[in-house]
Amino acid sequence: MSEFGQRILLLIPHPDDEVVSCAATARRAIQAGSQIYALYLTHGCIAYDTLWPWQRGTYSAALSRRREESLAAALRIGLIPTGFSDLPARHLRTHLSQTAQDIKAAIDRHKIDQLWVPTYEGE
Repeated sequence: MSEFGQRILLLIPHPDDEVVSCAATARRAIQAGSQIYALYLTHGCIAYDTLWPWQRGTYSAALSRRREESLAAALRIGLIPTGFSDLPARHLRTHLSQTAQDIKAAIDRHKIDQLWVPTYEGE
């Protein structure tokens, strides 16, 4: 029997945390037969209204780039993306109730038997 769960849900506060926190362990779990579902809890960019006006013109491109990078990393690691939040970085703490519902839904939908939570950065 594997030391890993068979159906793991990885909670990712923002894109790149999956790489920084547990990419090597995730690869080992996948090689041992686990399926790892990735739930992205924010989109990883700061809120639009906190940007300087001259930075706002490239905001949608930055969001797209973060999503593309997330998908590329997931493919490389072997993760199965299961959801992307529209919350900006640094706003997760103000939306915990909705985030908890999203996590519960992913657990139920994918019949998760193990939950992985990387180090919290104060999102």
